[in-house]
Amino acid sequence: MTYNSVGHLGVVGSYSHQAATALCPDADYKGFKSFQQLVDAVVAGDIDAAILPFENSSSGPIPSILPLIVSTELFIVQEYLQDIDHMLVGVKGASRDEILTVYSHPQGFIQSSRFLAQYLPDVEQEPKSDTASAVRDMIKKGDRTVAAIGSEFAADRYSASVLQAGISNRADNNTRFVLVTKELPDQGPVNMTSIVIQVNHDANALAKALSAFGDADINMIKLETFTTISKMGLPTFYIELACSTDDDRFAAAMEGIKDHISSLKLLGAYQSDPRRKTCDGFLEP
Repeated sequence: MTYNSVGHLGVVGSYSHQAATALCPDADYKGFKSFQQLVDAVVAGDIDAAILPFENSSSGPIPSILPLIVSTELFIVQEYLQDIDHMLVGVKGASRDEILTVYSHPQGFIQSSRFLAQYLPDVEQEPKSDTASAVRDMIKKGDRTVAAIGSEFAADRYSASVLQAGISNRADNNTRFVLVTKELPDQGPVNMTSIVIQVNHDANALAKALSAFGDADINMIKLETFTTISKMGLPTFYIELACSTDDDRFAAAMEGIKDHISSLKLLGAYQSDPRRKTCDGFLEP
């Protein structure tokens, strides 16, 4: 499936922009300042699809993304694993010892926290909407005491100087992005399905619900709990399954689970990223 217009967080050079160009190389791209604006644009039909950072191998799930998707009628239709190689960048001629302030997206600070604690423990951390905006704004300011955390791509784009490469907490830092659209297309064979279930406050309700997947011989790759605003009293769980919705096993699981849940919502059906290892399930290149 191809999309004419794809939205991403931030400006040209952000990790979201890089993921969008890799996943949809022939699309027109549009940057947004917030995830809410990005999702709203898809819902309104202003863009065909949006790419969203879903979870990171270092910092875990991106907190606002799953509730944002669940609160809409959007579907996950693709996933993409993006290498994240954070760098400390500054204006030409600056050095790390001069830095008093660092710009970055909040995830950039979290994913580079060890480097910051060791080498820049007293600097002021100023959050920006994305890492590329952080690099761009730092260059615009033109102050030797201000640096930014971003990618080499962004540094090259905005003519910044790399002061320190490889500052991520993990050398294998990856972010899993998902592409969301208003419709779930018929895109041929898929091997992953995302759903959200809500269970009642009954003894062993969750265990009984989850047993339906084991009984159907379906590998449950991910289970995550979160709270919805509309039904805060009901335990809510996000589940990823290693099967398609057309699989007979999925139909059997849906039949087995129905008596143990209060609601179920299909969030997506898609082909896993080729780098995902089936034995590990998540972010293993």
